[in-house]
Amino acid sequence: MFVLAGCVPAQVQNVAAAGPVAVFLGDSYTQAGGLPEQQRWVTLASKELGWWPVNLGRGGTGYLGPVSGGNARNACGMDYCPSYAEMIAAAAAENPAIVVVSGGRNERHRWTDPEWANGVFGFYRQLRAAVPDADIYATSPMWDDDPAPGEMVFARAIVRVAVEDIGGVYVDLGEPLTGRPELVAADGVHPNADGHQAIAVAFTAAVG
Repeated sequence: MFVLAGCVPAQVQNVAAAGPVAVFLGDSYTQAGGLPEQQRWVTLASKELGWWPVNLGRGGTGYLGPVSGGNARNACGMDYCPSYAEMIAAAAAENPAIVVVSGGRNERHRWTDPEWANGVFGFYRQLRAAVPDADIYATSPMWDDDPAPGEMVFARAIVRVAVEDIGGVYVDLGEPLTGRPELVAADGVHPNADGHQAIAVAFTAAVG
């Protein structure tokens, strides 16, 4: 179970007072719907950093790309999976002190498209306007255990410049899964529990 607004388990409500609210936007690597909440990198990293996480990740999505139709249920468990841009209002409603955006791999086919770059810049401007006082972090897009596509260099550069343009922080995770099939689930794409641990270590090392 991942934590959504209005769905905070009673036994952990007191933890919320212990640290700032951190909203996470992203794709299936963030949502991690196949793993218990305590094994997801979002939860692991937040515990280490003293944050209270609100996981708004939606599988299959990207900065600009939602998922609809028959694929939506498989992607995020809902009838419609909103893009990161479409989740800005939900993120702002949590009144977060921190927003972390992590993803981009689902839009590989658009990484070299100037329209995608413009959309990513627009997303971060909209996010900053919605949460003017929040600390905003953007991670480098991640790949699985295979070598990252060469075009990834464009995606990383665009995300970095876009988030820094609005006063946010770019978090270079490197490639915590590359060359390590033991960190990837049987589907060959998504990180398993050990993979999420590796991502959490990379994130906290870069942020902390």
